[in-house]
Amino acid sequence: MKRFPGDLFVASGLNMATLPNMAGRAELYKKDKALGKLSNEELMKMKEELQRFVKKGDPVLVLGATPGLRNIALDIGCKVLAIDFNLDMITKQEGRISQRTDDDVVVRGNWLFPWYLKNNFFKAILADASFNNVPSDKILQLLDISRRLLAHDGCLLFRHCHFYKEKPIEELVQLYKKRKLSDRDIFLLLYFHKDLPRSYSKGMVYVPENFDAIIAVLQKHKIRGEIISIMKMYRWDGNYSILEEKDFKALLKKHFHFKTLKSKKLPYSSHMPLYVAVPIGH
Repeated sequence: MKRFPGDLFVASGLNMATLPNMAGRAELYKKDKALGKLSNEELMKMKEELQRFVKKGDPVLVLGATPGLRNIALDIGCKVLAIDFNLDMITKQEGRISQRTDDDVVVRGNWLFPWYLKNNFFKAILADASFNNVPSDKILQLLDISRRLLAHDGCLLFRHCHFYKEKPIEELVQLYKKRKLSDRDIFLLLYFHKDLPRSYSKGMVYVPENFDAIIAVLQKHKIRGEIISIMKMYRWDGNYSILEEKDFKALLKKHFHFKTLKSKKLPYSSHMPLYVAVPIGH
């Protein structure tokens, strides 16, 4: 990994979150206990789709600090540029990158103001919940930027989070107590559950309130132990955006043709699908 010279950060527009201790959070990833981490199945499916669009040497843009996304592009032999507003988010997890190479470049920057990037340059843009990490009224702007940065035959490949509505909270907790759901499953199902008691305004949710509501649900059902400790470490101060699935897709189709990929093996896949999107006109 090498850092891009200079600081390309522009403050306005992105969710300026106060993140937890990054060394501790990186340790959760190392032990495979990070609750929001992409599963191996999801990463392999994304790699399979990515290989349809890129070849060795092609430039790939990664929105955020997800090491798994950088790894699948590096494994194919692509040149990777990762952009995150918090450089520690990337550097503290450098040990999870599959190979040391100058083809893995890190920029501290703002996705909404990529004035330093060339239009129609990247063969692929990869992201995990990145469109949940901009204000809801900026999602279309980021989709437009992604469209402009992509090569005409490129792809936008990402995971996105919608509201979960399929099973009531009580039923999910009982399944978890019977060990039919993992720590990651119950966290991701409750985190985006439509009925979780928290405020929701203009497509935005305040993250600490969301975490506190989940912990309260678990404690109400006398669930203790490691999952509570992990959640407290994973908790961060900021906001995330979440739209109804149909509303997000209405924005996406303004610039892209797309398909969604869901896995029956992953309980949370129904509301956290993978999107494979190609620019309209391709």
